[in-house]
Amino acid sequence: MTGIVRREMNILLSTVFWLFCCDVIPSLGETHTTSAHYRRQLLARPVREKQQCQNTAAGRWLLADSNGMVCKLDQVNAVSGCCEGGSKHSCETCLEVDKCCTEYEHCVSCCLKQDHTPASALAANFRSAGRPETGKWGSRFELCRGKCRTTSQSTVHENSYLGRRHHCFGDRQKPMLEPELAPPPGGVVAVAAQEPNLSCLQVCAGVGKTCSPDHFDAVNHCDRLRDHFKCEAGCQLSTASTRGKDHPAYVIYQSPKENFPTMCLINELREFDCSAKHAKTRRLCPCV
Repeated sequence: MTGIVRREMNILLSTVFWLFCCDVIPSLGETHTTSAHYRRQLLARPVREKQQCQNTAAGRWLLADSNGMVCKLDQVNAVSGCCEGGSKHSCETCLEVDKCCTEYEHCVSCCLKQDHTPASALAANFRSAGRPETGKWGSRFELCRGKCRTTSQSTVHENSYLGRRHHCFGDRQKPMLEPELAPPPGGVVAVAAQEPNLSCLQVCAGVGKTCSPDHFDAVNHCDRLRDHFKCEAGCQLSTASTRGKDHPAYVIYQSPKENFPTMCLINELREFDCSAKHAKTRRLCPCV
């Protein structure tokens, strides 16, 4: 008899638990008719996404995630943060020559390619270049996300950029204007004058070297000038009004407007002279 009572009690407790669990007991004061409209509600924990992604979450139209995917905003899984469409390791708006991109998200995605940013790069890069106290990046995604942000290297003045491709993950951290340049011949070093009105004879002597007139072609390029000067007004061939044997050179900002202040000028006629100098330019010299 005791066993029958215990079994009946277990059935009763199970029934009460099921009613509470499934939320089908009507509230006090509700009619049986109202409670009849209650639907069974199964209690289940939300299924956690198997994969979670970090992402850029910055662009108006695109997003890049830590898997290297880049996609439109409506292709992002709101729970996991991962792209559910798009393309992987997209370099669509990037150039391999300088590793600079028009779109920030393409820069991050392209940077995450294994041959662009191997795991070993984490040990070689500080959060702020040349400053060990800033620490190392925590992941390849953080490294790429940080590198692709615009820096002073890719700007000429405040929010004015050197070019449309101003998101760069390469070592130069700024876009090139010309095809990739061959390195200067062995032993030749490009040295910039720290002040105007100095000849290349003086500039090279200041670093214990000699000006080499045969190697001016190696430094007579806009990208070589931009490695040493801001070139805020741009870079171009010297015109009839600015032509001089002191080029390639940077025109200082105190120059009159007709001399194109803050412009970098390359020597169109390739008439080079180690002894030439100008009161309003800072020369770039090939020293050996």
